[in-house]
Amino acid sequence: GVYPRGMVFTHKDFREHYWAYNNYLLVDSSLAEGDVHRYGGFNFLDGSNFIPEAKARGVYDFVCGHQHNNNFTIKYDGARYTFALKSSEAVFYYEDDNLYLNGATEIVIGSDSTHFEHHLIERGKYHLK
Repeated sequence: GVYPRGMVFTHKDFREHYWAYNNYLLVDSSLAEGDVHRYGGFNFLDGSNFIPEAKARGVYDFVCGHQHNNNFTIKYDGARYTFALKSSEAVFYYEDDNLYLNGATEIVIGSDSTHFEHHLIERGKYHLK
């Protein structure tokens, strides 16, 4: 079939993940979908050629996971940038020694591929269906 949207999954983030986060933080917090957790830095790839080419081919969702400390989905510049939570014991981030996020990121894609949900699932609460 023909799909109206495409997705890219990479290990490392693109600089657009950083720009999306900064735009969310400084300009428009309504662009975030769900909770935004950002405790680590960004270690991005240069997507200066890749992102425009991907968008021209119908790719509007960019999902990465390199920084274990970040977990968010934010719309920016006509696309959606997601940091997915690593799902193992090696996940590490804290806030005031009270928050320990470990678990998984569930991405639910609607049948038309334009509906997209990003959920943090706490450790021990993810079950395969």
